[in-house]
Amino acid sequence: MCGRFLAKGRCRDITVIDMRPVAHWTDYMVVATAGSPDHVWRASRGMMYQLKRWDAGVRWGDAFVDGGPGTDWVNIEFPGKAVVNVMEAEARDYYDLESLWVDPDQGNIFEFRADPSAARTYTLDELAA
Repeated sequence: MCGRFLAKGRCRDITVIDMRPVAHWTDYMVVATAGSPDHVWRASRGMMYQLKRWDAGVRWGDAFVDGGPGTDWVNIEFPGKAVVNVMEAEARDYYDLESLWVDPDQGNIFEFRADPSAARTYTLDELAA
């Protein structure tokens, strides 16, 4: 669901990484690119609002948010479930999170189509199955 909401927020290059084979602290990581610091913040907050609106089992108090208005990266952690990173292109290239966490032997990366009409929505339970 996070990927779909970020796509609706006009983020691009959305990647979902299955973290279960490589980390114990979360099940999935989402990495998305936004066009400006304002877009990073608006897309992050919009995703949080949509998760709450669609009753995805997320409460405001459950999430840890690092970053804020005017930053090039917002990190939102839903403990034990998912970590969402919305970044400007320069920050994403610099930190290259995918290369840190993708295990080619495990096949733990999923590309998410940024076109909301073409994207299939995956819940965390579906991805875990």
